[in-house]
Amino acid sequence: MPLLPGERFDRYIVEALLGEGGMGEVYRVEDTRLGRSVALKVLRRDAQGASESWGKQVRRMLREARIAAALNDPGIVAVYDVGEHEGTPFIAMELVQGKLLRDLVHVDAPLGEKIALLSAVAQVLSVAHRAGLVHRDVKPENVMIREDGAIKVLDFGIARRCDEQLGDGHDDFATRTGDGSFVGTPAYMAPEQVKGEPIDARVDQFAWGVTAYELFTGKLPFRLDRGPVSLIASILSDDPPPMNDVPPEVEAVVFRALAKEPADRHASMDDIVAALAPFATPLARLLRKGDVPGSSAARPSAEAPRPKPSPSTRSTTSRSPARRAATNRAPTTTKRAPARSRRFLGLAALVALGLAAAGIVFARKASTAPPPVLARTVLTPAPTPVTAVPLPKFANEEARAAYLEGLQALRDSAWRTAYGSFVRATRADPALAAGWLRMAMIIHDADMTAAREHFRRAVMSRGMLDARDQALLDAHEPFFQRTPSDHEECTRRLAVAASRFPGDAEIANLYSMFAMGILPPESVLPLIDRCLALDPLYGDCLQGRARVLLLRMGRVEEGLAGLDRCIEATPDASDCFMDRNQTQLALGRCSLVEAGARQWIAKAGTAPVAHVQLAAALFARGAPEAAVKTAINTAAAQYRDQKLDGEAQKLFIAHAVATGRFDEAERTTRELQRSLEVDPSAMAHNMSAAMLVHILDEVGRQADAGREAQAILARRGALLADPTTGDNTVRFLRAELTAGLLSRKDFEAERAKWVARYQETLVERIAAWVYGYGLVAQSAEEGKAALAALPAEARAKARTYSLHVGLALDSALGWTHWLAGDPAAALPHLTAASASCGDLVEPFRHTKTLHHLGLVREALGDRAGACDAFGRVLSRWGGARASRTAAEARAHVKALGCDAKAG
Repeated sequence: MPLLPGERFDRYIVEALLGEGGMGEVYRVEDTRLGRSVALKVLRRDAQGASESWGKQVRRMLREARIAAALNDPGIVAVYDVGEHEGTPFIAMELVQGKLLRDLVHVDAPLGEKIALLSAVAQVLSVAHRAGLVHRDVKPENVMIREDGAIKVLDFGIARRCDEQLGDGHDDFATRTGDGSFVGTPAYMAPEQVKGEPIDARVDQFAWGVTAYELFTGKLPFRLDRGPVSLIASILSDDPPPMNDVPPEVEAVVFRALAKEPADRHASMDDIVAALAPFATPLARLLRKGDVPGSSAARPSAEAPRPKPSPSTRSTTSRSPARRAATNRAPTTTKRAPARSRRFLGLAALVALGLAAAGIVFARKASTAPPPVLARTVLTPAPTPVTAVPLPKFANEEARAAYLEGLQALRDSAWRTAYGSFVRATRADPALAAGWLRMAMIIHDADMTAAREHFRRAVMSRGMLDARDQALLDAHEPFFQRTPSDHEECTRRLAVAASRFPGDAEIANLYSMFAMGILPPESVLPLIDRCLALDPLYGDCLQGRARVLLLRMGRVEEGLAGLDRCIEATPDASDCFMDRNQTQLALGRCSLVEAGARQWIAKAGTAPVAHVQLAAALFARGAPEAAVKTAINTAAAQYRDQKLDGEAQKLFIAHAVATGRFDEAERTTRELQRSLEVDPSAMAHNMSAAMLVHILDEVGRQADAGREAQAILARRGALLADPTTGDNTVRFLRAELTAGLLSRKDFEAERAKWVARYQETLVERIAAWVYGYGLVAQSAEEGKAALAALPAEARAKARTYSLHVGLALDSALGWTHWLAGDPAAALPHLTAASASCGDLVEPFRHTKTLHHLGLVREALGDRAGACDAFGRVLSRWGGARASRTAAEARAHVKALGCDAKAG
């Protein structure tokens, strides 16, 4: 009889019965030796004592354990122990929490996620096949979806080696047993399997195809209505009915796997994985979106005892995907931003408004799930560069000429120039949908509200688009017309478009840019290389490759060399100039920034970001104020010419803060806020509110800062989450706490919820710590608590994330080490963080870091170094009517007896 909870079996203590069958049971047990829960399968001799059946079950159990140990793959359930206790054989296995693939068959889950699951199953089967094993019983009941979205292929108990011969009916590896019954599940068997012919790995491919068909359609591809005989006849002779609402490319993959003749199927499971890659949503999304039906206990092998679904399991799976997503979602969510090139403003042209002031501008980085294998697309004989795409048929000549200029600018990685050309084209022909579409794609990071309006105009005239541009329009719909933007769905659609138009360089480029926000860098580089194979002089692809190296892999010098190649290869190369100068700014190479900005201006003409970077380099090296102002005024004028008055205002705000003119900075920020009152974009409001809170806090008006923070938090519910939304939540909560508008308990609770939302990737974890703990700490106790919460990856010397994230991390680490009473540990971080040329573009972070550096050097007995750091602070903010930082620096200068220049 079954074991009872609390009963001991060998070294295991029974916790619960998970399932039972004719030959035994499966339990959740505690392994007392290792102190963990495992699944324990026990076999019991049947009442009739059928020794032959019993012997087969025992041999099968041993085979399952050996196969799991031999394959040692994360997609296969691990076996920990095999043995016998008081005459009862047992096997202790990995306890898998999740649901069966069967539970998704009749669930309206997103197509991309079903494809991802099927692709993962194919990958596991490929591992088995390479090891010479055939599973022989692939079906939805033998696939488990773990709670984190990973899959486990179960029940290798009847697997056989490809080189083993069929037996005579008594062989455990035979297709049929001695009484003629099947080994496996008939509905999922290949024709050669049901006929008893020799088999190989292609029978698993056929079973995978049946599983895929059932997952997509909710029914089997063969007839079951007349019993087993008709089923076998259908498998041998019937073609599966077409699948509705499945992309034809995916349908073709499934139908080829279902070919009657093994030779007509795919060469391997790897080919299936490659063909599905463009259509699959990364599996990490399953967990985040809550689309995997609720958790259950471990699922043991299918042929052995089967678990009984609990009432809670049934009620969970009956919910719709939308209901499940709502149930599992945090109270408030922020959509992560795609890691696209900063098309209009550059890599946060004003980093003060992109990182330091705006808080976290998250990018959707690599999925935590194993990346999908990239599609093996054969290039067409005649690759199509962006300048060779068909011009709009119905546009007038003026519009067509301007549109062609815009396409050339896109190829040259000069998106600002391209935007101006498309503006002229749409003025000449307001129905030019292709022009409106590209304007939306260019300007979204500077003005999402304007981008949405441009996209709406493109949709209104979509009938004027050819099939290629309609595919591009449809691909961007989730990005522009959903809130928050669905970056992953946009990426999937671009992958489909890239498959439909394999020679199209522009689509290949856009796919690689969006994939940069989802796939790991080593998977994005082949996509970019594909783009460069289509058009070796495509500046945007050259820039994209360099950005992956710089921002995702930490290979700085290699990335800079790639930007140099981009600048040499393309006539304008504005975006490559921008990234190169931005990188040199972060490295503190101010003279190179100045030279690069002048080269960019001479080559491109109108380039407001170039003038911003020139101003930053001049300011950092102490050039005359008149020179700095000239560069700033030129940049502002060019922004205004491009109808970006808000960007001009942000530039003036940054300059006012950098020079300690806080009254002027506050006034200009409030003017900016008034101009944004009817803007529904969360990004616009967050950035201006964060800057205002910083300003008010610096001049000692904490009560006002708290009220401003409270106001923006209250307004958020009415704003649209943008794909580049800066999340300043903890900064605002800190301001409320300081002003007495929020209790310490509520602050800690809200911060914990916020930080928990940003733990998916390395960059998110680091940025969440920087802005959630490091930069908001204000006491020794908070400094110690922040260091205790520091992600382990942040302690590593080798950094694979962007320099800008690294600078913010060093500022936060230096400050928290100082607060915690360890100036020696703080010194290298503050030295590194203050070495950049970010005085103008990151005035708050950079100037406060200098002040902290002065404190640390003073504590370590470095009087000259402390005076230098405090002197640099006072050179910027010393003339301010009210500055808390300047007042503290002045007091230290006096106590140290620094010379007059430092004071």
